[in-house]
Parts: sequence; structure tokens; C-alpha cells
Amino acid sequence: MARDLGVQTVMEGVETVNELRWAQDHRADFVQGYLLARPGNPPLKPNWPAAAK
Repeated sequence: MARDLGVQTVMEGVETVNELRWAQDHRADFVQGYLLARPGNPPLKPNWPAAAK
């Protein structure tokens, strides 16, 4: 249904090769999970002065 609507899909929680294969077989557009990368800290915000108004 998402594909018919032009919506890209994300499969979350991919922790095993079998889960990744399932996502590929079902044509998920994106995957995320421990198999691919461990969570990291969010990027630091730059400490730039506020833009002049």
C-alpha cells in the first residue's frame, strides 16, 4: 500500500541477517537497527551567535 501511494518505508529493529533479508525481500526502502549500526549520541549543536535581525 505504501508503495502504491509513493511513500518510502523504513524497517526498524533489524538485528539479524534474516531480518535484513526479509526487509530486502519485501522491498523496504530503508532499514535501521543494531545489525547495521549501534545508536550514537546526537550531533552537537553549533555554538554560533544568533543571526542579526
